[in-house]
Amino acid sequence: MKKLTGMLLAASLIALALPAKAEIFKNLKTTGELEVLSVFGKNVADASNSLSDDYRNTQTRLIFGLSFDLLDDVHSNVTLTKNNRYYGQINREKGYVTYSGMAYEYIPDSRGENLDDLINNIYVDEANVVVDNFLGLGNFKIGRQFYGDEGDLVVYYGPKHGAETLQIDSLDAMRLDFVSGNHTGHLVWGKSYSSYDTSIEYQLEDTHETFAGISDMYKFSDNLNVGGYVYNGRTGKDSVSLDGKNLWVVGAKAKGDILGINYYAEGAANCGKAEMVNGETTPKYTGYAMLAKLAYPVNLGAASVKPRFMFALGSGDSSGNDVSNQKEDSNFYGINSDFRPAEIFGNANDFLLYRYNSFNDYNTPNALSNLTVYNVGIDLTPAKLDKLSVSADAFKFKITSIDGGASHLGSEVDIKVKYKCSENLTVGITGAKFYPEEAVKNYISSGNQVNKISKVSTNFTLKF
Repeated sequence: MKKLTGMLLAASLIALALPAKAEIFKNLKTTGELEVLSVFGKNVADASNSLSDDYRNTQTRLIFGLSFDLLDDVHSNVTLTKNNRYYGQINREKGYVTYSGMAYEYIPDSRGENLDDLINNIYVDEANVVVDNFLGLGNFKIGRQFYGDEGDLVVYYGPKHGAETLQIDSLDAMRLDFVSGNHTGHLVWGKSYSSYDTSIEYQLEDTHETFAGISDMYKFSDNLNVGGYVYNGRTGKDSVSLDGKNLWVVGAKAKGDILGINYYAEGAANCGKAEMVNGETTPKYTGYAMLAKLAYPVNLGAASVKPRFMFALGSGDSSGNDVSNQKEDSNFYGINSDFRPAEIFGNANDFLLYRYNSFNDYNTPNALSNLTVYNVGIDLTPAKLDKLSVSADAFKFKITSIDGGASHLGSEVDIKVKYKCSENLTVGITGAKFYPEEAVKNYISSGNQVNKISKVSTNFTLKF
């Protein structure tokens, strides 16, 4: 409560100190989103009934944004988020007290968060200013901000919808957008990680993670858009004897429409140097990835249907992550990838069977690293119930490169039903089942029986 009172007092003092003619929050606009995700998972952690890994939880995330004019050509954006709490979370755990030599059970405190807890868990994930037509080049944004598109193969900083933990990433950066004729692109540079230690001595050390990139898209026609990008993610040296990481990702993409078929294609390649392993050889990045999507929307009168196909491949190293004394690391890496195929394989919080084994980069679990994915699906919307949408998907997962042994990880079937109650309110339910195959079965201890993994989730999304 003291913190809240202090914040209100500080705001009052600032307001009193401003000139009388200053316009506070000119052209103020607000946006908001509440997402409530409930999940029931079975056998998710180990695909085995031998351990108790069935779970049920409900998590909430609140996002609230403000935008307003500081000057006629300078605007400000602030986004506050809160996503720390699960349903049923209590302030005091169940326990016992001793009185006259006897132990008595006390009831846990099941009340909600107090104001101190509330304030401590509200985070500023965006705080930036935008200058219109900066130096005649384009709009210039500086400060903490979201970046990229959700689900991107290479880089995305922002809220993740439908993913357990309802994670949010943001980036401290400067971004210059430019539009010239049919060109639309931007430059971005900033820092994605720095220590809590704010001392001058530490901030001058080369231990932080920086990010930079350039992206451009050229519109030839409504049916053909072609573009490319170059991104760099750099981690400095942890010590004098350990090399840092300098990852480059170069890619090209195309999207459009041919004979009514929507298409998207992307290819990316790594270069640069990896971190030195155990003081040994510093390998070069040589990984690559490709992604292709096709969709064919058709109106059948009684319903609109859209068959879909996706193929994704990320190169891998047959030695997994152990690249000691090797000259190359052929796994594909993104900068901050958000590739999340399938409800269980891409979104289950404790799905460790593939993410954390020796064939994947455990630091970037959503990357298309040493992984091949096939996906066929279909979307359906009834004509008389146009607010209802149903989708069904089948996935197949394989290890791209392996030195002997099984490469088939498994397959997954997802069914999703969404209903748009209004323009701003959507509810949905998803059912998914993962069928482990030889690579997963071999990874699990032989003493445990391998079972199917299942997950059911409900999602409530309100925008305001």
